[in-house]
Amino acid sequence: MAMFVATIPAVLWIDAVGRKPVLISGAIGVAFCHIIIAVLFARNANQWPTHHASGWAAVSMVWIFVIHFGYSWGPCAWILIAEIWPMSVRAKGIALGASS
Repeated sequence: MAMFVATIPAVLWIDAVGRKPVLISGAIGVAFCHIIIAVLFARNANQWPTHHASGWAAVSMVWIFVIHFGYSWGPCAWILIAEIWPMSVRAKGIALGASS
């Protein structure tokens, strides 16, 4: 659900804002979420039953990660796959890019 909701603004804004700012902001958000989750797991590896707040913080970071991915790298990857191929081989190129 979060991915779907986050993808809707991306479809509307990517052409207006540009691909690069959207991808950079998404990469920063995704990296931030990964770092926070890694720190939470490193500090609470064997203590999850006694640290409920850390568990919920990790879960919320996963949801925020999904939102950042949903507006940036999720839809932009499909746009870039379609744009890098010349018109003469675009159909085959998109098929190759989508299958990988």
